[in-house]
Amino acid sequence: MKNKIYNFFIIIFISSFFSLTSYSIEQFNFDVTNIEILENGNLFKGTDKGIIKSDNGIIINADNFEYNHALNILNANGNVKIEDTVQDYIIFAEDITYLKNQEKILTKNNSRAIYQKGKTINANNFEYNKKLNILNANGNVKIEDNVQDYVIFA
Repeated sequence: MKNKIYNFFIIIFISSFFSLTSYSIEQFNFDVTNIEILENGNLFKGTDKGIIKSDNGIIINADNFEYNHALNILNANGNVKIEDTVQDYIIFAEDITYLKNQEKILTKNNSRAIYQKGKTINANNFEYNKKLNILNANGNVKIEDNVQDYVIFA
């Protein structure tokens, strides 16, 4: 009888441990070549290419990045590729800022978005609102639809 009670408490302890750790999910997972952690763990700097995955389906490939943990803001530059696996977008740019709390991605310089297989938007800058699934393009905007064969300049 004592062994059954002992086993019962061990099972409860182990299950409570796993239920507590399941709530500690990070906002981002980093897979980078070189990383510096500064300011008591509030600033992450990555160089020499890396992949950053968010908890909401965003995957960012970039040459360099800087993540401010306290503000929950990620800056990336150099051959940036953003994949939204939920909304099925791919965005390319030279520089981006990901405002994670607002779920907004701001791009700078040579921005290009591919969506719905065959539709492309080129512009100087984008503002992508993930919550609303809206992409605003600014500066030398060109929209191409290879399926319906049209081009729009704005």
